[in-house]
Amino acid sequence: MRVADLLADPALNIRLAAPGGPGRLARPIAWCAPSEHMDPTPFLSVNALLLTNGMGLNVKDYRIWDA
Repeated sequence: MRVADLLADPALNIRLAAPGGPGRLARPIAWCAPSEHMDPTPFLSVNALLLTNGMGLNVKDYRIWDA
């Protein structure tokens, strides 16, 4: 499966927030994992799909939610 496949599925109702470089959407997804770390980059590898629901955000400052 590729990221492009996920974006093309209307049932998922997802949108691309950061396009990245050319050809990135055509790469196969090697694995997928959830994370709520503020900076999960040390734990990522090539072709990994990171899922997050935003729980790592600062919920005490409500201006973040409006941004």
